[in-house]
Amino acid sequence: MKKLLSFIENIGLTIFYAFFGLLSSVAKLLGTIKITLNQKRLLNEMRKDNALAPFPYGPTAYWKTLNNKLNIWIHLKGTSKVEKDHAFLIYSTDRITNPAYFRHACTMLYNHVKARDTYGALDKINSLAVEQTSFPISLEGKMWTWDVLLSLDSIFSIAEVDPTILTKKVTILDLGSGWGRFGFVLQMINKRSLYIACDLPESLFITSSYLPTILRQTRFYPYGQHKELKILSRQKLQNMNGIYFIGTQDLEKFEDGSIDFVINTSSFQEMIPKQTNVYLQIIDKKLKGYLYSQQHYKNNTNFDDYIYPNRWKKIFIRNAYFSVDYFEALFKTR
Repeated sequence: MKKLLSFIENIGLTIFYAFFGLLSSVAKLLGTIKITLNQKRLLNEMRKDNALAPFPYGPTAYWKTLNNKLNIWIHLKGTSKVEKDHAFLIYSTDRITNPAYFRHACTMLYNHVKARDTYGALDKINSLAVEQTSFPISLEGKMWTWDVLLSLDSIFSIAEVDPTILTKKVTILDLGSGWGRFGFVLQMINKRSLYIACDLPESLFITSSYLPTILRQTRFYPYGQHKELKILSRQKLQNMNGIYFIGTQDLEKFEDGSIDFVINTSSFQEMIPKQTNVYLQIIDKKLKGYLYSQQHYKNNTNFDDYIYPNRWKKIFIRNAYFSVDYFEALFKTR
């Protein structure tokens, strides 16, 4: 049965890519392809690298389907409006149906985050940079977005236990980075930090294309710089700052204990439990610090499906502030 399903899936993908090739050719003739030839080569390189990776680094069935759609959207829409275009709202604030309610929700979250900010972090947020992103609103003379405020809330949950994430030279890996909202915020607050965006090819391509357009003063390490390295040592990472782009399969290259913080928001929940728990075992090796996880209680991986390594110290598991349907958890790994 598995072989039959695999055969059917391969036939389906063959038909899809044939259709996509035809669609791309028509779009090119009509002048509607929105990415350059170099960008297309980069995306193909990312896809090829990940396709060769073993379990658990590839996409689930859900993400295979979604990535195929993203591949089309990337070609036809580009990456300049990933937070505003309906095609990319999976990464960002959902479509706003009631502006008054949206402003009220943002104001409540802003007041909550402001009350938690004993570090002066909000003062470091660049209002002009935020204004370039999705659905900004003005609160107390500065521009804010739901994504920025949500990221700040998560970062403060980490900082209440270990504030070095805000000030010190630390390495932060965002597994399932989406459009890179954590990197966007962290690089404004702590320019000494190294933020590593780690994701599947289509999402990583979007992140690596979009962030440089809104963080113009940040140093970026393009995808592929790591490919010649056999190992990414802790010493090498500590000598870097800015934003680094890697595929999920590149987690193998990290020296054990080389990462200070791992963040995963709404990504474990989309995997099957076996895949999620294998990632937790990998994180146990590569991380010497804290794992912050924020997930839906009920999804592909449910709350009770997580198997955390026995040696981890649970700091907290609690409802997320913005929704009782989500929990946030912080663990110290060693």
